[in-house]
Amino acid sequence: YYNRADARLNTGDAPGSLADLQRINNEYRDSTFYHVHLGDTYVRLNQSAPAQAAYDRALQLRPNNVEALTNRAALFYSLK
Repeated sequence: YYNRADARLNTGDAPGSLADLQRINNEYRDSTFYHVHLGDTYVRLNQSAPAQAAYDRALQLRPNNVEALTNRAALFYSLK
């Protein structure tokens, strides 16, 4: 489901990506990569609050996650 969620997001199916990610939430709850991908999906769905929460969780799990830091900064920039 993780790989399918990635494929769905890359082909423009953000709702499908979110559905797959929600399905595997328990198994990946401690994965920083999962939370970055979740944040990216919420960004595509124009849901900034859950996107920020997902990026924040990724950074709680691994504070030096460059992708999470970059994507969260891009989100903040887009919100001005």
